[in-house]
Amino acid sequence: MKNLGGAEMAKLKDHTIKNFRVANKGEVKIGGKFICTLTEHPNAELELLVRDGVVAEIRVMRGGETVKIKRLILIRDGKTGALIDSCDNLSRKKLAGLPEDIVVENVFTTGKGQLYLAGDYLVGVEAYPNAPVELHVEHGIATAMRIFRDGKEVYSRTFALALDNATGKPSYSFINMTRAQAKKLSDHTIKGITAAADGKVSFAGETVARFTSHPNEDVELTVEDGIVTSVRVVKGGAAVERKTCARVR
Repeated sequence: MKNLGGAEMAKLKDHTIKNFRVANKGEVKIGGKFICTLTEHPNAELELLVRDGVVAEIRVMRGGETVKIKRLILIRDGKTGALIDSCDNLSRKKLAGLPEDIVVENVFTTGKGQLYLAGDYLVGVEAYPNAPVELHVEHGIATAMRIFRDGKEVYSRTFALALDNATGKPSYSFINMTRAQAKKLSDHTIKGITAAADGKVSFAGETVARFTSHPNEDVELTVEDGIVTSVRVVKGGAAVERKTCARVR
């Protein structure tokens, strides 16, 4: 079992690998891949739960009893839902090596309800501390989230996006963008923002336009060198009203 290769692992759909041993340095490797490090359990006996060729869970065993369960972060193809990878800590480097459209499972909010992706703060949801979250990620940027409790979805949110106009790809996702973040946008389109009930459009803490005849409608913004230059009300993908903003520095 020590030399189980990637081809053999891919054939395991719903299996448990028993009598697996942690290496001296606490590294867990199988199928030619590094899975995680268990430095506090060198040479420990493990059971590995494998789903669709991917290690999903690790159990540390002692005398036939489970002393620790480690559930790994799971990565699914965003289009097909197929399980394609797992990891202990999802870093920016790891994200860069994954497909452009993925779903990330088994990430958790902190004890204060804060949510992070690859070390980057996303949002605070204080009502749901230590809650399991599913994230939809495109080009390394979170685009949507779902929070679960007892296996049931209890909260969902779509993030606004800052799209690089040169590539069409997202550079940032956010709920409320700060002025400091907005200043970093050189030539971007902002999507996922909605006008208020009075038609007011706010961005980075400032009112940038008002559409009194389009309350609660979807809007898009053009940002150049950190400054909003255009705001559009969008229906069915087409702009139905547009306002140009003065470039005041």
